[in-house]
Amino acid sequence: MIRFRFLPIRTWVRPAWFIPAMFVVYLVFEAPYAWWGWWRQFALRPGILRPRDGIMLMLCGVFGALRANSLHPLFWPSYGKWLARTPWRMPKPLPLGPIHLTPRDGVLLGVVMLLLHDANVSVLRVPLVFLMAYLATQAVTLATTGCKAYAYAIAFSMGLVARFWFDPTDALCLAALVYPIGYFGMHRSLSGFPWSKPWLVSISEPEPSVAALDKRMKLELTPHLGWPFDFVRPRQATQGISHGDGTLISLLVGWWLYCVTANPMIQDNRDMILALAVMAALGMSASRLVLYCQNYRTPISFWGRIFTLRWIIPGYDKVLVAPVLAALLIPAAASLPAAWAPEKHIGEPCLVAAMLLVLLVGRPTLKEWHLTGKHRIVPTSNAKLLVKI
Repeated sequence: MIRFRFLPIRTWVRPAWFIPAMFVVYLVFEAPYAWWGWWRQFALRPGILRPRDGIMLMLCGVFGALRANSLHPLFWPSYGKWLARTPWRMPKPLPLGPIHLTPRDGVLLGVVMLLLHDANVSVLRVPLVFLMAYLATQAVTLATTGCKAYAYAIAFSMGLVARFWFDPTDALCLAALVYPIGYFGMHRSLSGFPWSKPWLVSISEPEPSVAALDKRMKLELTPHLGWPFDFVRPRQATQGISHGDGTLISLLVGWWLYCVTANPMIQDNRDMILALAVMAALGMSASRLVLYCQNYRTPISFWGRIFTLRWIIPGYDKVLVAPVLAALLIPAAASLPAAWAPEKHIGEPCLVAAMLLVLLVGRPTLKEWHLTGKHRIVPTSNAKLLVKI
């Protein structure tokens, strides 16, 4: 018989830990009412209730995130390795507790809703914040364990919840409709256990010690051969992002940007949010250029191109196509005729999605650039210092 006391249960991140924490926060803010009488209570109540309810909602969000990952074998490696050695398979219940929501969670949220009595904060925010954090964590889990279709479905559906965020009733109903997607996705993910994460079932290999892990980390982080051999030695090339993921992520960002800015409750901040999103896309364009060209420079200098009449070097200049094209989308979108331009609040999200699509899917990939780009490799500042020494 297996005894659970041998398992290193992470009690400090268990969801049950946040139940007394919520009540402690509530009592700390409610204590002045019992000590200072009704007239002091009337004077202090409006200023105290708002931060108290904000902290309670934040704890509900943390509770929802932990509810989705604290008992999951993916986020608990020792539990996952132990579970892989047992005959457990779906649809049997997990030994340490279910990952899906239970009536006990509803009772806890109901108690928290009864404790909040600030007229400016809707009590429906409690289950809404809990569900949003729970579903977001579940989407990350599903994407990691190979169920990307369910993860993207949750992400796109949660954008619609954000669209009606300032209407708690509609947002909560939409979040409740998204929950079945995560529920069936979780069953699909656990049905593949332990093959969804092969490192969970390394039964024949003992767990490495702390000293072995420290030595392995030092070997991975420390250059073995020095400049320039570290750049030309055989090594695993960076894979980058796939075309499918790049396309879906671009559409997801554009969809979320539209859902957030289309909310009528943020009329005053809509233009600022859209401007920040376009600036962030431009920043990503510059970041891609720096990532590709940090140690891989043009084979000849600018003046060398001028004097040798090699103004364009296709093998190297192809790295500039995606960032430049993404930057040119902004004036191109602004120059569209009014009859062709989409609605104001749809145009900017479409522009940001198009810029991200060019940056994430545009060729060459990082692997192709490192292996086949016609460039010269230059050392970093630290390598130059070591060479001088």
